[in-house]
Parts: sequence; structure tokens; C-alpha cells
Amino acid sequence: MAENSAPPTPAAGFNADSVTLERQLYLVDRIIGLEAKLAEWTVRDEAKFQIMHANWDSDRENLHLARLEDARLRQEVARLESEVAAMRNTRVWRAGLRIQPATRIVKRALGRGSR
Repeated sequence: MAENSAPPTPAAGFNADSVTLERQLYLVDRIIGLEAKLAEWTVRDEAKFQIMHANWDSDRENLHLARLEDARLRQEVARLESEVAAMRNTRVWRAGLRIQPATRIVKRALGRGSR
């Protein structure tokens, strides 16, 4: 039977003896339909929950990996910075700083002389 075919039962003064067989069948059918919908929603919601939980676990794992990668990169940067700082204190580095401007001057002079 269709949902809207049966008139609503008044809540006040309800008498179970006066309910017709047709109305009882309608109510049983309606209860079965509602239980089926509830079961379907429960399964669907459980599936959604499982998917969200799996995604959350995946996101948490990805965040953990990103933090590890970030920490590794920070260590690498710190190591390179300390290496550069150590190199700046060497004579070769200071000599290189003096050679670079001289090299540019020579290149400019050669470039101007060939024109």
C-alpha cells in the first residue's frame, strides 16, 4: 500500500480494538519499510565511518611522514649551513672572495678588447 493512502491514526484516544485489519497490515508494512530504511542507513553510515576512519588513518600517516621529512630537511639545512660557516673561515674561501672580483675585471677587459 502507498504511504499516503491510509489516514493518520489520532494519538489521543487510540483504541487497538477499533483498528481495522487493513490498517494493521499498513502499519506492519510501514514498520518493516522503516526498519529496512534504518538498516540501510546504518550500513551506509557504517561504511562512511569506515571510509572516514581509513582516510583519517591515512592522513595521520601522511602527516607523520611529512613531519619526518620536514625534520630530515631541517637537519640537512643545518648541516649545510654549518659546513658553509666552517668554509667561510678557511683561507681558500677568503682567497676565492678576492679572486672573484679580479676574474670579473679580467673578463670585462678581454671582452672590451675584442670588440
